[in-house]
Amino acid sequence: AFSLAWSGMAQVLAIQAYLTLGTREELLDDARTAMANALRLDPSSSEAHNAAGMIRFYFNWDWEGAERGYLKAIELNPGNARAYNRYSTFLIAMRRNEEALQAARKAEQLDPISTGPTHDLGIVHMVRGEYAEAVRQFDKAMKLHPDWIWGYVKGGLTESIAGNADRALELAAIVEEKTDGWGSAGVQAWTGALYAYAGRRDLARRALDRMHARADSEYVDPVAIADVYGALRDNENALRYLEKGVDDQAPDAVFIYARAHLFYQGVKDTPRFKQVLRAMKFPE
Repeated sequence: AFSLAWSGMAQVLAIQAYLTLGTREELLDDARTAMANALRLDPSSSEAHNAAGMIRFYFNWDWEGAERGYLKAIELNPGNARAYNRYSTFLIAMRRNEEALQAARKAEQLDPISTGPTHDLGIVHMVRGEYAEAVRQFDKAMKLHPDWIWGYVKGGLTESIAGNADRALELAAIVEEKTDGWGSAGVQAWTGALYAYAGRRDLARRALDRMHARADSEYVDPVAIADVYGALRDNENALRYLEKGVDDQAPDAVFIYARAHLFYQGVKDTPRFKQVLRAMKFPE
């Protein structure tokens, strides 16, 4: 009968479902049950509404409902750093970058030593093309948490896009060592894109081979595969896997709109890509 525990379960299960750490539908069913229990036991719980926002965002593609959940969580507890952090991620996906920056700054103010707010600040600057500031944020995250893989992955990708191939490849080598050549589909995707932008197409293809091999035994998000094909300018395969991601209702599909200019330069103006966005009903 402890609402906060149910809220925590809902959020952890939702993250596991997003990362496909198990059978996605089972994890998602359990996450929804935990969220419903949390809200039933305490409708005024900030964390319960934060959990509801996460599930509506990543899995229901209910943009308005997700935003209501996050804003309710913040209204009920203006000191909830996690709610600001999750809301910032949602705003990034919607390409509302100025609002995302404000939410991430608020999260960092409330919780300056966690990776989440620093990560979101890095991502916002990255998608705005402010690469030096993005790298500064990812470097800060790596210093705070030296074993946090995503700091190296996203810092390396930013360096690669900015044309700093040597530094990008140094960070990629750390990722390969710390993950023993896998980590997750997302890690492989962004590391593969890093290699593509750094001119190492052979290593980008190796990342793709790993993802396709893994897909023989477990679910691999098609949008993660599309990211690497897009970075390689293999436009047909990028579109094919984006379309598959929408058909699968893959969790990573929520970021297609935000990533268009990072990974999908070769396809973002095509009718097929615009149809992908329409199918997901992203706001204009």
